Amino acid sequence: MKKSQGPVGVVIGLALLAVLLFVLAFAFDARTTGQVVSLDDSEEDLDVPEVVLENRLSEPFELRAWVVSSTGVRLDVGNLADEEYWVKTLAVTGCGSQETNQVISSGESEILVVECSLPQGSEFNGDVSLVYQRVGGGEEMISNGFVSDVV
Repeated sequence: MKKSQGPVGVVIGLALLAVLLFVLAFAFDARTTGQVVSLDDSEEDLDVPEVVLENRLSEPFELRAWVVSSTGVRLDVGNLADEEYWVKTLAVTGCGSQETNQVISSGESEILVVECSLPQGSEFNGDVSLVYQRVGGGEEMISNGFVSDVV
């Protein structure tokens, strides 16, 4: 006589199937895939989540880490390029600007600081601007970004 699957096995199988379907549905949901959604005038009443600005810095740099404190903004800036850059100035809206005069070698990072007074416990959002040029000369360029944190 063969033994058939009992009711507990069926329930577990159905539960696993339900979890798998939920995960697949979530994976292809437009709100979780980074899909850009544009609305025309007829779709204005849809509930579309706001775009969240994330801490970032444009190439050839990356924002590896940041600290926003009551004494200012500290950024760990990495160089993604194959050449050295001389970072001349760092500016952060809502805090100020600072001459940095630091060289960041290819694949390396440096801590850049703008000192200012910020209220403890407040939410800080600031646009970041780095003025830089290639070591050895060339025109000045600008890398832009954004930093947000609680002071």
